[in-house]
Amino acid sequence: LVQADPIGFINLDCGLSIQGSPYQESSTGLTYTSDDGLIQSGKSGKIAQEFEPLYNKPELTLRYFPDGVRNCYNVNVTG
Repeated sequence: LVQADPIGFINLDCGLSIQGSPYQESSTGLTYTSDDGLIQSGKSGKIAQEFEPLYNKPELTLRYFPDGVRNCYNVNVTG
């Protein structure tokens, strides 16, 4: 059994719009947050609609980097 949302972990849904965040994924109980506020580069996309029934919600969106430059997430750590 997987513990939902272990302390100290962040579950990012890459490419998810900020309007769809956060949400709880039904099959795992994990809470996912959009990566939108953590990165200023890249583009977001979705998988083709005909494949959506085959995947869980965190796998429906994606972030890709067509410009080929360095792309980093900015995550603030508190402790």
